[in-house]
Amino acid sequence: MNTELIVEPKSNYGETRIYPKCEKSKLFAQLLGQQTLTPSNIQHIVRLGFTIKAEYTEPKGFAKWTTVDTSV
Repeated sequence: MNTELIVEPKSNYGETRIYPKCEKSKLFAQLLGQQTLTPSNIQHIVRLGFTIKAEYTEPKGFAKWTTVDTSV
């Protein structure tokens, strides 16, 4: 049995929320009656033998922020 859960931490107005990304992490959130998982939820899930993999996505327009014109 695959025991890896995939989540996506996102910062919303200075607070980090942990969003479920895979079916198993979504099921845990559903069982808890929540849309996101808390750090405490994650600790309990790890104690049950699951591993957590965090995936991050770039904010929209991030490539524009990091592009520097060095031809000057």
